[in-house]
Amino acid sequence: MQAACNNENNDGFAIMDIEKLKQQLFKQSQQLAEDNKQKLLPLQKHKVSDYQISQTRRVNYKSFAFKLITFLQLAPIKNSIKIKLHRLIQLRPSIPSNSQIKGIIKKIPLMGQLITFALFIRKFERLETQLVTLNEQNQNLHQRLMSLQMTKTMVSSEQVDNNSELLFHHQLSQNIIDQWYLDFEDKFRGSAENIIKQLENYWPHIEALFAQQQQHSRINSIDELQCLDLGAGRGEWLSLLKQKGIHDTIGVDLNTKMVELCQQQQLMVIASDALEYLMHRNENSCHLITAFHLIEHLSFEQRMLLFTLSLKVLKPGGMILFETPNPENITVGSYSFYLDPTHNNPLPPISIEFLAQQTGYEQIMMLRKNPREEVGESMPLTEQWFKSPVDYAILAKKPL
Repeated sequence: MQAACNNENNDGFAIMDIEKLKQQLFKQSQQLAEDNKQKLLPLQKHKVSDYQISQTRRVNYKSFAFKLITFLQLAPIKNSIKIKLHRLIQLRPSIPSNSQIKGIIKKIPLMGQLITFALFIRKFERLETQLVTLNEQNQNLHQRLMSLQMTKTMVSSEQVDNNSELLFHHQLSQNIIDQWYLDFEDKFRGSAENIIKQLENYWPHIEALFAQQQQHSRINSIDELQCLDLGAGRGEWLSLLKQKGIHDTIGVDLNTKMVELCQQQQLMVIASDALEYLMHRNENSCHLITAFHLIEHLSFEQRMLLFTLSLKVLKPGGMILFETPNPENITVGSYSFYLDPTHNNPLPPISIEFLAQQTGYEQIMMLRKNPREEVGESMPLTEQWFKSPVDYAILAKKPL
C-alpha cells in the first residue's frame, strides 16, 4: 500500500516536471518564432522571392540545429529529458492520430521545428545524391568535349595541310606561268637590245619634259626627273633611262621572274600590282609615268582607274607615256595581237585619246611607231591597213 502511494507520488512529480518542461519549451519556441518573425519582416517589406525566404529559413534551421546540439550535449539535462519522455510515453501508450500529432506539434513547437529540420536534412541528402550524379554527367561531358576538340584539331590540321598544298600548287603554277611569259617575250617581242633601240624614239619627248620642268624652276638637271615604269618587264626602258643619266626610277611588275631579271641588272623594280602601287603612292610625287604594252592587258574599268591614279600621282606638268599595239594595222588587229593569251582586246587610238581627255589631261599627242614592211607593190590600201605602224603611244600631261 505504501509502495503504491510512493509510485503515485513519483508519477505526480513526473507529470509536474513534464509540465514545467513543456512550459520551458513553449517559451523557447515562442521566442524563436518571434526571432524568425523579426528576421522575415525586412524580407516581407521588400517583397523578396520565395527562394530568398527559403534561404533565410535555412539559416534559421542551422542556427536551431546548433542550439539543439548544444542543448543535448548537457548530460544531466539530457538524461532528465530521456527519463521524462519515457514516462510521458508510458502515460500515452496508444498510437496518436495525425490530428493528435499536429496538436502535439502545435503545443510543443520545438519538436515541430526538430521534425522540419530532419526533413530538411533528408532533402539535403537527396540534393547531395543529385549533385554526385551531375558531377558524373559533367565528367562524361568533359571527356566528350575533349574528344571533340581533338577531332577538331585533327580536322583543322588536315585543312591547313590541304590549304598549304593548294598554296604550294598555286605558287608552283604561278612560277611556271611567270617563266613561260618571260620565254614568250624573248621569242615574240624581240631581244632587249632591239627594244631599247626602238624606245630611243621617245627620248626627245623626255628632254622636252625636262625643259618644261626646268622652265618652271622645278628641277635643275635631267637626273632629277622622278620616273615610274609600270609593267617594267625585262627592264628595257629603265635601262635606257639609266644610260641617259636618270637614276631616280622605280619599276613595278607582277611577274616575279621579270622582277628577278631586272634586279640582276641593278634596276630598282618591285613585285606589285600597278594599280595598287599607284593607290599608295603620294600625290604630286612623279614627273613621268610610263607603261609599255600594259593597257591592252586591262579591263575598261582598270584603264580608267590607271589614267585617274596616274593623274593624281603626277606632279603639275608631269607626263604619261603609254604604248600599246596599233589595231589600225590589220595584221596586228586581226592576228599578231592575239598571239599573247593575256591580251584583253585591241585599243583603237581614238578611244584612248578620248579617255585621256575625259580624265583631265592636256597637250595630248598620239605617236605611231615601228612601221611594218610588206612585200609587193605599194598601194593606198596596203599603206593604210598593212603598212601602218604596229605600235602607237599616247603622251599626255597633267595641267600646271
